[in-house]
Amino acid sequence: MDPIHDRVQSAWRRCACEVCETKRKARNTEYMRRWRARRRESTPPPDAHGRLSTYINWGCRCDACLEAHRSYHRERRRKLRDAT
Repeated sequence: MDPIHDRVQSAWRRCACEVCETKRKARNTEYMRRWRARRRESTPPPDAHGRLSTYINWGCRCDACLEAHRSYHRERRRKLRDAT
């Protein structure tokens, strides 16, 4: 195998062949699966509740975080409606 395969050359240059891309995507998928599992096992800090980011990043579904999520999407839909 060519020594350039499956390793980062610099921050912007890496092998983009199909084999390397498939390996990279599989590694990232596994990393994100483990990251999400760790996040679900822990709880957000008490002062983080009531934010959209807590709903998304922590998966918190308390009343305050649910309302932040609903409010964001309500506003987003309103802006999209007004833009057309």
